Amino acid sequence: MVINFGTGNLKQGFPYVTVQLWSNDSPFPQQFTANLPVKENLEAIYSRWKQEYNAINRITDNTVQQYLDDDDDDEEYLEEQEHHDNSLQKNDENIDIFSHQLKKGLNDWLNYPDFIQIIKEIKKILDDNQVQLLRIILDTDNNTLKRLPWNSWQFLTAYPKSEISLSLSHYIREEINIKIRKKSQSFSNYW
Repeated sequence: MVINFGTGNLKQGFPYVTVQLWSNDSPFPQQFTANLPVKENLEAIYSRWKQEYNAINRITDNTVQQYLDDDDDDEEYLEEQEHHDNSLQKNDENIDIFSHQLKKGLNDWLNYPDFIQIIKEIKKILDDNQVQLLRIILDTDNNTLKRLPWNSWQFLTAYPKSEISLSLSHYIREEINIKIRKKSQSFSNYW
């Protein structure tokens, strides 16, 4: 399945989203189109989550550096360690809050009636064909979309073996030269 978000962003919405469902049985995909609305707060939540995550890295880096620099005052180190632990706990709690909000925001956005309708159609096709492994390619140049927790998309709960990958909207296929050996040469090593 390829989801092409076309042009747009979370501040303006995505007016033309194309979903292609590919099958091994056919060289041509089934194609569906929908739109996704503005969802500005999703970008803001992601930004806050990222700030908290980066803060944890800074706290940890600073504590390690202080420990390496501090070679004689154990009491001061213990106070710093306690402050460090409290800061990490607060940041961990904030990350959990923003992670939950980010996952909820993503699913709320993807449950937009126009989009969820085609996802329901696709799910019916997949279920009728007893598909268990689903490969999803997110085709977008939007950096925020690439960083959202797509593995938390509710649709994927029905397909726990799914794989998600990212693709740019514009790319050039490289031709790969593969040398093929004669069968007799390739099997001769195994006899």
